[in-house]
Amino acid sequence: MTDDPPTRRVASACLRATSLPFLLLLAAHAGHAQAPARAAAHLGGARPAAPPPLPSMRLERVLTLGGDHAGRETAFADVADIAAGAGGEVYVLDAGDKSVRVFSSTGAPVRRFGREGAGPGEFNLPVSLRVDTQVAVSDLGQQRMTYFSLDGRHLRTQRDPTPNGLPLLRVVTLRNGQVVGVTPSVMGVSARGSGRTGSPYAAVIVAGAGGAVDTLLRPHAGSALFHPRDAQAPFGTFDTHAGRGGAHAVLGDSILAVADGYSGQVTWYRAERQGLTRLRTRQLDSRSRAVTSDDVRRMERQLYAQFAELPRGLVVEPPPRVSIATQALFASDGSLWIRNTAGRGIAHVWTVFDRAGSVTMRLSLPTGFDLLHVSGDRLYGVTRTANDAHVVQVYRMRPG
Repeated sequence: MTDDPPTRRVASACLRATSLPFLLLLAAHAGHAQAPARAAAHLGGARPAAPPPLPSMRLERVLTLGGDHAGRETAFADVADIAAGAGGEVYVLDAGDKSVRVFSSTGAPVRRFGREGAGPGEFNLPVSLRVDTQVAVSDLGQQRMTYFSLDGRHLRTQRDPTPNGLPLLRVVTLRNGQVVGVTPSVMGVSARGSGRTGSPYAAVIVAGAGGAVDTLLRPHAGSALFHPRDAQAPFGTFDTHAGRGGAHAVLGDSILAVADGYSGQVTWYRAERQGLTRLRTRQLDSRSRAVTSDDVRRMERQLYAQFAELPRGLVVEPPPRVSIATQALFASDGSLWIRNTAGRGIAHVWTVFDRAGSVTMRLSLPTGFDLLHVSGDRLYGVTRTANDAHVVQVYRMRPG
């Protein structure tokens, strides 16, 4: 599971009549599937004096579910997350259908559980999914975690922690009793001339049983703010190609990694009895850059293309930089995958670190394929067709 994200739902730009904190929905899936791509090897992370060549990979598509002509059992309304079971089952969290859909490794429907509502085992806005000995679903709309057995039986529901008054989403309880999660993006207010505007930030937070809170990362949400000229309200936000300013991932109940998309620093932690212990720090090979005037013009075009009804002449306040760590996830073998690019309909590039922190691959995935889960040699993700139908795809990596 990622953040991240996917982060990962498109933030609907909406006008606000107030400058109160604005919850930004999590980042988005996008694009239309293209032909399988070759993964280009490239160096990153810690740099030895004479690095060995990195392998290239060939991607072979092995499963496709959904699409424009899918039947009722395999059509998806809005895929929020994907995970794989120990036997190769594919778990799909459908935020539009408010359910978890389970398929065999060959794509045969197995079961469906969850539904819309506020009762036990029901969802309002489910955003992420974890599968190990149970199924855990994070519900942004109701600010709670819901747990099921692998066969779909509801086990329990618990409210999300609220350190510093903000709910924690995608909550994972570590083996030392601490919990880790990410806050929704909120508007952090900053002074601008005679007026006041804001920028949307989230926070990766670890909270202890005694109430102690440690903020490990405070990434910019990657969205731009828009408002009328000479006024700060009404206002709204929209996602941009700059990407979320950082990401985090959790492996099991003991390892946590955070990646700063502006500095390029990646840090691993281990949950110990006394708290988190830093294991190692590495540096991504690519470099973040400042947002340029060309970037801002591109964002302005995107704003009016997406929301044609908005009045012209709005001020667009962009993120400060283009991120190089917009999503992070741990694979089943403990390797850490970090997405270096953001944006709809582009080829996402990933840097892969092994368990020791050495870079093993740099992969360019098929255009529009949004990677959500890695298990063994399988990559699980989602694309969209030209008609905006969601398609779950699974690729196999082969040396290449």
